[in-house]
Amino acid sequence: MRLFCLSLVFICLRGWSQPLSPAGENRFLRLSVKEGLSQAAVQDLLQDPKGFMWIATRDGLNRYDGQSFITYYARQGDSTSLNNNQVWGLTLDSQGNLWVSTDFGMGRYDYQQDQFHQHIPIPSAPYHRWNNLLSLYALRNDDLLVGTRDGVLYFDQETEEFRYDLFPELRDLQTYSFLETDSALFIGTNYGLFVYDLDYEYQQTFDELPLEVEIDRQLTIHALYQDSQGRIWIGTARGLHQYLPAEKRLVPYLNKNVPDVWNEIHDILEDEQGQLWLANNVLQRFKDSVFLEPFVHDPADAKSLSGDLSYDLGFSQDGVLWVGTNGYGLNVFNPNRYPFHLLQFQPDRDFSLNHAYVGNFFETPEGWILVGTAQGLDVVDFEHQQVIHSQPLYYPGSQKRVRINFFKSGSQAGVYWVGTNMGLLLYDLNTRQLSLPPFSMTIGGVNSMVWINSEEAILGSPSGLYRYHSATGAVYAYPIDPDDPTTMNYNVVTNLTQIGQEVWVGTTHGLCVLDLASGKFRPYSQNPTDGHSLPNDYVKNVFEDRDGTIWVTTWGGGFARYRPDTDDFLVYNTAAGLPNNVVYGIMQDEAGYLWMSTNAGLSRFDPDEESFFNFSEADGLQSDEFNTGAYLKASDGTFYFGGINGVNWFRPEEIEIKTNAPPTLITEFHLTNQPGGSTAAGILPASVLEKDTLVLDYDQNDFRVRVAALDFLSEEPNAIRYRLLPYESEWQNPGPQSYLNYTSLAPGTYRLEVQAASHTGYWDDPGDTLVIRILSPFWQQSWFRGLAILAFVVCIWGGFRWRAGSLRRRNAQLAQLVDERTRTIQERNEEIATQNEEIEQQNVELKYTSDDLAKRNVEMARQRTELRKIKKNLEVLVDQRNQELISANEELAEQNNQLEQFAFITAHNLKSPISQFEGLLSILPPLDSFEEYTQNVIGRLKGSAQDLKETVADLNLILDIKKGVGLTFTIVDLGSILAKVVDSLTPEAEQNAVTLKYPEGTQAYVRGLAPYLQSIVYNLLHNAIKYADPQKPASWVEVSVVKEQKWVTLQIADNGIGLDMALAKDKLFRLYQRFNTSHPGKGFGLFLVKTQVEAMGGKVSMDSKKGEGSLLKVTIPAANAKI
Repeated sequence: MRLFCLSLVFICLRGWSQPLSPAGENRFLRLSVKEGLSQAAVQDLLQDPKGFMWIATRDGLNRYDGQSFITYYARQGDSTSLNNNQVWGLTLDSQGNLWVSTDFGMGRYDYQQDQFHQHIPIPSAPYHRWNNLLSLYALRNDDLLVGTRDGVLYFDQETEEFRYDLFPELRDLQTYSFLETDSALFIGTNYGLFVYDLDYEYQQTFDELPLEVEIDRQLTIHALYQDSQGRIWIGTARGLHQYLPAEKRLVPYLNKNVPDVWNEIHDILEDEQGQLWLANNVLQRFKDSVFLEPFVHDPADAKSLSGDLSYDLGFSQDGVLWVGTNGYGLNVFNPNRYPFHLLQFQPDRDFSLNHAYVGNFFETPEGWILVGTAQGLDVVDFEHQQVIHSQPLYYPGSQKRVRINFFKSGSQAGVYWVGTNMGLLLYDLNTRQLSLPPFSMTIGGVNSMVWINSEEAILGSPSGLYRYHSATGAVYAYPIDPDDPTTMNYNVVTNLTQIGQEVWVGTTHGLCVLDLASGKFRPYSQNPTDGHSLPNDYVKNVFEDRDGTIWVTTWGGGFARYRPDTDDFLVYNTAAGLPNNVVYGIMQDEAGYLWMSTNAGLSRFDPDEESFFNFSEADGLQSDEFNTGAYLKASDGTFYFGGINGVNWFRPEEIEIKTNAPPTLITEFHLTNQPGGSTAAGILPASVLEKDTLVLDYDQNDFRVRVAALDFLSEEPNAIRYRLLPYESEWQNPGPQSYLNYTSLAPGTYRLEVQAASHTGYWDDPGDTLVIRILSPFWQQSWFRGLAILAFVVCIWGGFRWRAGSLRRRNAQLAQLVDERTRTIQERNEEIATQNEEIEQQNVELKYTSDDLAKRNVEMARQRTELRKIKKNLEVLVDQRNQELISANEELAEQNNQLEQFAFITAHNLKSPISQFEGLLSILPPLDSFEEYTQNVIGRLKGSAQDLKETVADLNLILDIKKGVGLTFTIVDLGSILAKVVDSLTPEAEQNAVTLKYPEGTQAYVRGLAPYLQSIVYNLLHNAIKYADPQKPASWVEVSVVKEQKWVTLQIADNGIGLDMALAKDKLFRLYQRFNTSHPGKGFGLFLVKTQVEAMGGKVSMDSKKGEGSLLKVTIPAANAKI
């Protein structure tokens, strides 16, 4: 039945000649299944207090945050899911709770748990008509009225029970809408409007339309609404009605000039201006008892309403109007956007240009605007939105179409000078004809023209600059002399501006200022080394503001303020905030702001604050690209800008800059890329909308967070910035993604701050925050440390007690020992007395011994004399030995030379056997003809032969370096060698998922050998790629070149596996030294690099940390250094 009704509506609409939407007003953003909406038939919508939009469809409930949809479905056997996928209605109670009605009861959404609490009127009878809930309404007491296919139920939130008997008059009726006012309750059904008092006592029924409505008078009520003035509006299947409480009657408002289906009102809303918006299959506005021009679907306009079956309306907090359709998805419309009026090429409208491309404007005395397009000329009355006439323009006497570059007033009323690509012509607005001027000229196309007096004009053309006398037709060409700076600098003139007694001439090769008195020129051009020169030589426009300041716009360099005191320019470009460096036109409004058209929209510049505010196509512009010469400030202050898709006109004083930023929310939290999980505080939900603090276990330190910017005004993703304090002090930019990822965070308390920006660049401050506390492991927590300290104290105390007892026992033992020792000492004293007597006797004997010692001293003196003689003899022997060592060293050097020669001959002679061995292996039959064992043996032989061949090659290279073979140094570009090596290693880096970063285009000239340098760079980069850390998510190798006066340093840094320098420091750069056995190698690389670097007079060093990466520095003499 519903499909039949939709088909009937479609047939009616196709058969009726529809008026189109208001000119230039179509700015709908369409959202449907392609954008993530679960189903295109929207049955209700609203915005919750957090800022999310909720959309009820026939297949699921959708939550939209401005960038993406999250869809909720019913899950069989899960009472925390949505009741049923057929969602009919949505409402919010005063506490901000979201209630959802479905084909099987209703549910309340729980933000904290991200689930639903289901309430089903008749749980035991799934197909009972009371379970089919068509509508919901939250009363002022927070209880709910529930519209079903069989009357109205009352739901008590406190008891969570349904009442079935309050509205017996509504049994067997389908209920669509409710309205509670200060004095009554209104209920809309499929058979009329029912009125109750606030005690729910029945008062009145309206079940037929007023008698003056001459159509089917059965009254089906779809919508009830009370506006800001207290008026009650009723949307019915047969038009809009107003309820008059005092007279208790309905007043119909029917739009008789449209199809009947446009009088079926599904929803009603009021905007801030007191205007009613009606969802009546199209989108209709109603104010002061008048139906305004509707918004309808236009198949040729992708920004029109998506379909003529509008069904639901809703305003979000930012003033955006949401239009849900019955089968065509959502439409988002901003009625409060900037008042940029738009005129485009729309041939099915009366108010339309003859072509989308607009090149120039001119204002006539009547207030009309002459608009030059790619097709010809339009004369437009913008005030009354009327095209006076439109015509193509042809060169007089031919069928060659001309392109208009500018208009200038002529000497007669209604006659204008027209600069075209085919020369200077006259256009008569009265006769609508082009004609040649009285005197012919052969200068070709004319781009610009200024009258310097009543009879003379300066003309600028692609062929040069000319002075034209209108009375005689005389034309004087200004000469171009490259050797004379007082003449023109180039012949292609783009624009002319007269300022006082000077004409500023813009060309494609700079700016020339003509002094009319002397006929001399003052040139200006771009100097790449001077930041205050002309920003670009292609000059688009010169403009003098009301303060006398001169501004110059360019193609590619932005614009500049001319500074006469220093005769230079202050440049403004994208780095200063300009949206694009191509600036076509510039005008000043009454407030002093400068407005510029660019290749990326319009920009408003504040000369005092030097600040920009930029507007794009999303703000209502014809496109982001505008055109040369297509700008005009009319006599009434209206601005006109033209581009590739029409004309924008507006009053600058009506443009109120919107500085509000979209609300920012942290919407989801995931542990190790999986939603939910358990934490120290219990179960962690993916949704964190109701949380300001999360407590995690120490091993739950890998997580990601989703951030949403609730911006419904921008069609592009919003910029987001974030920081995790104190882990990060600076704001981070995640790019286009909405997820923030953190890994391996240390235990501690963190504060995540997130902010989103509007498309105009204003940030949501302070944004949203989430405190994340990661607990320490139990052995690092205070309670564990306290127990450990207590255990330590107990151990100390026990040890002390044990030690004290031990000491007491030891003291007793010592006392006993002292007694024993005392007796022993007494005995010893007696022995000593006896010994003293013996010593006295020995002293007598020693006297005799002393005499004997004197005799021996004489003998020792004699012996010293003999020792001196021996010393002299030893010195002679040492000198002889030194001579013998010198001879031995010379003999050793000769042996070393012979050894090197032997090693060279051996390495050289091994080449031939190895080659023969490889040749023998190559002539063997194919491997698959042998048994598996033989295949393995042959494979190993081939591998061993290759390894031996490489080893002999490396030995030869080292011996050549040692012997100084080929050491003829030349000037070499290290940057060129670096580029070649990076190019050759890029496939290997990509295979190993390593990002190679190096300074492209670098020139660094050194004195050395190109083969050595190429070998050095290749060895170091190859090692950095080979030893990348596979456990890291992003491996990189970064090369930099540091140039000094006498040295050039090549630095190669990586985040690979690194080395333990405590173990490897003394072994680096030695032959056959390897520090990692997980990768193949022979231990030649670093030794060869050091040998080659030192051979060229340089030096090499390395710093590394295991698990973090390495940094190698190679320093080579610069080209101007002496080796």
